[in-house]
Amino acid sequence: GGGFGGQADPFGSFGGFGGGARRPRRGSDIEAEIEITLEEARKGGTKQVTLSSGGSASSLQINIPAGIRDGGKLRLRGKGNPGDPAGDLYLTVHYAAHPKFRVEGFDVTCDVVLTPWEAVFGAKKRIPTLDGDVEMNIPAASSSGRKLRMRGRGLGPEAQRGDEYVNVVISVPRPEDLSEEQLAHWKALAELAEK
Repeated sequence: GGGFGGQADPFGSFGGFGGGARRPRRGSDIEAEIEITLEEARKGGTKQVTLSSGGSASSLQINIPAGIRDGGKLRLRGKGNPGDPAGDLYLTVHYAAHPKFRVEGFDVTCDVVLTPWEAVFGAKKRIPTLDGDVEMNIPAASSSGRKLRMRGRGLGPEAQRGDEYVNVVISVPRPEDLSEEQLAHWKALAELAEK
């Protein structure tokens, strides 16, 4: 058996003596953040993103899984810094602000604006959802602040899918915007309510 009695070559780490080969070095990982719309979070799909690093920009097509949560991470193998093998790219997902919806967990909330008479008698209104507008029957006697629920219209993976809440807001006309006839009716209504 000779040599060093089965021990490692003490000169192997000094490439050149003992013929030790330098091990290939893995590329480092990269972390970045991306914003997605609520619609993209609900439905998933592919998205083109541009990432800037060290003065250069690269464009990537990424797959967004349906139902990904705000703060969720995506791992793209081999898309980090070069090496052997290349590192990975970790993308932290954030929901972009939405013009119609507020988000709490996996639930979303939007407002529906009613006139006073729609609030009293009920109305059929077009309501935005993350899958497109739907018609909803607003019940009679809906006070401002009432919340109506549409099950399963929120965010999250299918097994944990949130709901959509429709928040009733009553819009009251200003007296200066009413015609004389309309104003007379409002005054008559006020007098009847006081009796």
